[in-house]
Amino acid sequence: MTKLLILGFDGMDYFMAKETATKYPFKHLKPILNKQITKYSATGPSWASFYTGVGREVHGVIDFWGRNIGTSNSFRDIQDHVFWNIIKKAGYKICVDNLPITPDGFPYTSDKTKDIVNWVYHPLIEGPNLWRKTIKNMNIEELLSRARSDSIKLVSDQKLHSRDLDLVFLQFSFLDRIGHVFTFKEKSIMTKSYFVAYDLLDQVYELVNPQYFIVTSDHGFWRSVTEHIFANYAVLILNNRAYRFFKHNQGIKNFSIKNLSKLLWIHDTRSRYYFYKSFIDLFLNQRFANMLQYFLHFNYVAQTDIFDIILRKFNVAYNKTDRRIPKKTQVVTDQDADKAIEERLKRLGYL
Repeated sequence: MTKLLILGFDGMDYFMAKETATKYPFKHLKPILNKQITKYSATGPSWASFYTGVGREVHGVIDFWGRNIGTSNSFRDIQDHVFWNIIKKAGYKICVDNLPITPDGFPYTSDKTKDIVNWVYHPLIEGPNLWRKTIKNMNIEELLSRARSDSIKLVSDQKLHSRDLDLVFLQFSFLDRIGHVFTFKEKSIMTKSYFVAYDLLDQVYELVNPQYFIVTSDHGFWRSVTEHIFANYAVLILNNRAYRFFKHNQGIKNFSIKNLSKLLWIHDTRSRYYFYKSFIDLFLNQRFANMLQYFLHFNYVAQTDIFDIILRKFNVAYNKTDRRIPKKTQVVTDQDADKAIEERLKRLGYL
């Protein structure tokens, strides 16, 4: 029996999940939602914090896409510190695929039809924002149908039912891509998108039948006057057994003024600016009771805490580093660089 199943949904917003999960007829799962908090809500730093259990000042992934750019580490630089590799070294059998969403990540998605990131644009050739135009021009029903079928294909390719696995960790990106385009514009489209995600997690839960089950994300969405931005709040969905385990540990904390100040502080200057614009927008345009739910949900789990809880569940001792993880440097020729790009394109299915 699989001990732990983790499904990652990029851009799964806590409040949207809270609203839609009660409307979906789950067959095999009674989800328990908790608010997941990250100090750095940008995709790259946020996922890296979940993977390693440390902040970006230690894991060093500060680029939004987790690329080896400037002073930022890439996801490859931190792979010795991620929880699934630590668990694997302890002798457990794992299956990890499609993590993270960026093309410079690991492991690679071998088939471009598996994930929306790969079939709406060429991530290693085209700019990162072209997918917005592609999604806007697609028929929404066809878009959701393909997101569903490709996600199921990603799962089926793993042949999970025939493998004796201890940890399964899969990630999906369609909620984030659709959310960037339709959040706060077409609520019905977002509801349908979340239903696709719930259908998928219900199917995977039935297939794997895990002892513990976690659905996690990197960020939510927060509305501002002119646009929506990343928010600190993502969703953490647990089954009953996982919830009991979390509740009996220090991962889930109770609300306090200290915690509130921690949530309200965004370290990135641009995000901080839009955050407070968002706060003003909420104060002026939404009912006060609705606004308070952004701050007064009494239980939450910090993104970095999940790392320790997972390792304890596998009885794996590990001392996290408190020093910045160094970038991996190597001397490469132009020919080596061209070959590396070619290999990446092959892995993504473009060659």
